[in-house]
Amino acid sequence: MNTPFEFFLETTTRPVRPEDPLWDEQLPSGPQTRSRPDGDSSLTYGNLFLAVADFMESAVAGARPELLDIRNSTPVRIQLVKHGAFYHPCRIDVPPGNRPLVVNVAVSRPGRETIRSEFKALAKLGAFQAAGFVPEVYLLGHGCCPGGQKVPMFVGQWLNDFHEFHLGLDDGRLVVLVWNCDGGRQVLAPIQVREIIRQAAFILAACYDPISMEAISGFHHAAGDLVVRPGRGDNLQVRLISVRDYRPLAGRTDGEPDLPTILDGLLVLFLKSSFQLRLDRLDGVGSYALYPPWILEAFWPGFAEGVSWSLKALGLPVELTAIMIDYFRNHSLEDWKEISSSWLRRYPETSPQRQLLEADIENHLACLQKAVRQ
Repeated sequence: MNTPFEFFLETTTRPVRPEDPLWDEQLPSGPQTRSRPDGDSSLTYGNLFLAVADFMESAVAGARPELLDIRNSTPVRIQLVKHGAFYHPCRIDVPPGNRPLVVNVAVSRPGRETIRSEFKALAKLGAFQAAGFVPEVYLLGHGCCPGGQKVPMFVGQWLNDFHEFHLGLDDGRLVVLVWNCDGGRQVLAPIQVREIIRQAAFILAACYDPISMEAISGFHHAAGDLVVRPGRGDNLQVRLISVRDYRPLAGRTDGEPDLPTILDGLLVLFLKSSFQLRLDRLDGVGSYALYPPWILEAFWPGFAEGVSWSLKALGLPVELTAIMIDYFRNHSLEDWKEISSSWLRRYPETSPQRQLLEADIENHLACLQKAVRQ
């Protein structure tokens, strides 16, 4: 390699070199295991670092030279920040003064099966419909390990100062915690949680296409799909960093749908997203838990604003938002429950997600209806 590289684990205070024991250790396939039953058993930490370096130097430097502008001998830093269930994201710092990048490396089988469609979805949504709310993506390809193995990966925008957040326990209380880079946890106030949910609902709705009925279907808090940049009070920003599944809600339609079909699709998305945004795992990997139902007061205005945004971005009449609101208000709780129960049955009957959501479905829908009819 002609480009000088330095490698780090989690933070820049933990350098990793070829002579370190970790270099030849097997790479975990995800956050909860040290084994790799579904990936390439020969992939080590060192192989991952060298594959990313090869991708940056061989592919990115040629196709997108502005992203790897090397003007002196200052090393490029590659920092492995997380063992994800789908990807092993690496932060790339290219001095001097270049903005940081992220390379998402598909080590596990789910990641390898998803990476191409995810790159396509992020590129499509980031081009106009969700511009500014999802990271930019620049190039999909692969990096080669010293033995010739090809590891799929893509390079995109690193979102500075954005962090994962999850439900957790603080002195026995259920709270929302922001995961800081130093390993610390910041407890969010209720006003901040409401704003996170409002923006999250906005993004999910803004990414929906009412005509094709394409929606983000594989969203989950526990996967760290949403990140937040906290500020004072509710002055914060939320971004969606992963779109693993983007497809029509109920299969592809032939031709353009009529108005009732469009409204039915919006109702399904509305109910489905409200449940998805309540479901998380404690500390991201623990037991499943639900955000409190009062977040639905913030979910509803965010969702309605997101629908208006999507309509405008797609060149559709924004008046459809007002029609949608009346349509939702004219449905009974029983109607909502029937639709919601049908969606929840997609979970296995004994799954903790389904059991949690079904146990609270009456309260959930009552709170949601109250928010819509205010």
